[in-house]
Amino acid sequence: MLAKPFSDPENQDSEPYNFFGFGLNDFEKPHPQAQIGCALSNPMQSGKTTNSNSEDNKSSQNLSRREREFVRACSDVQDVCANDAKTLCYYPPYLSKTTLPISQTIDLTFSRMNGDLRLTLTANPDSGLPYGIIARKIITHLTTYAITNKTPVVPVKSMRALCKDLGMTPGGNKYKIIDDMLHRLIGATMFVELKVKKDDEDININRCGILDSIRIEKDGEETNHITLDDKFYQLCEKSAAPLDSRVLEALSGALEFDVYVFLLARLLSVRQTTRIRWDDFMLQFGSNSNNARSAKQYLKKAIDRILIIQPQMKVHYTNDLVILEPSISPIKTKKGAYIIPNTPKDNDD
Repeated sequence: MLAKPFSDPENQDSEPYNFFGFGLNDFEKPHPQAQIGCALSNPMQSGKTTNSNSEDNKSSQNLSRREREFVRACSDVQDVCANDAKTLCYYPPYLSKTTLPISQTIDLTFSRMNGDLRLTLTANPDSGLPYGIIARKIITHLTTYAITNKTPVVPVKSMRALCKDLGMTPGGNKYKIIDDMLHRLIGATMFVELKVKKDDEDININRCGILDSIRIEKDGEETNHITLDDKFYQLCEKSAAPLDSRVLEALSGALEFDVYVFLLARLLSVRQTTRIRWDDFMLQFGSNSNNARSAKQYLKKAIDRILIIQPQMKVHYTNDLVILEPSISPIKTKKGAYIIPNTPKDNDD
């Protein structure tokens, strides 16, 4: 059975951001490995000059493990699309247009708006709101399995197996963190409000949970499972957002995850230049007047990093605006819409 909810206030996104100092001009360079090597060992940044490739090679060898993984991911993602690489994964439709909390909060309600959509998340007082990258990984894993296999029941052999499925190395306090987040997810209720104006009426509210049941016992390998809430599963089955798991693995933390999902969802329907004011863009990801300046810098860096690995996404920004241009989708989809497995293929965009 699930253990007592883990209440350690450790920030799951405490790992510092490392955006490598890329600028927008770097996005046009032809090969991601050369691109990243140049950004990491830019002579203009270090004050040194070189006429030899040996120093660049030495710099590449000195990359951290995470940086090397990012280099490999850039190459893999740009060489083979997610459909052919079989790395498609899926995220719930409303959560792709809004977000979950980035970090732990004492609040028991969380609300986000996106156009005519408002999503409000309420928590069980005994567990609190789901937050951080672990919650997002769990939701992505469960949604992907449910859609791919056409069932809301996701088998989970053990907590160790679930940890591996989430791309995490088993051990340490990982099980407690996952266990805590499962409690938060099963205790959460979503209220989805869509403005639909008809006959002077302007209300359409649906309520659903995220998880319906959890069974993970030491001796229950054959019967252990996590079951999605039925309404939540139907929403996902109808219009889940397709993502590339290789991109998600390469990105750092919940903020980059949210920006990638949000931008991809918007770009799939953009048919003309779309301009978003920075104030509105920042509100989408939870900034306020007290942290607006730093939030803007983090979001710029997140966009830069995402565009390194997904250069097909035509996004740029000025001091005042985030600008989206019609883009070739990095994932094969129907025009302007999401697809799910076993859908008859249309012509590529």
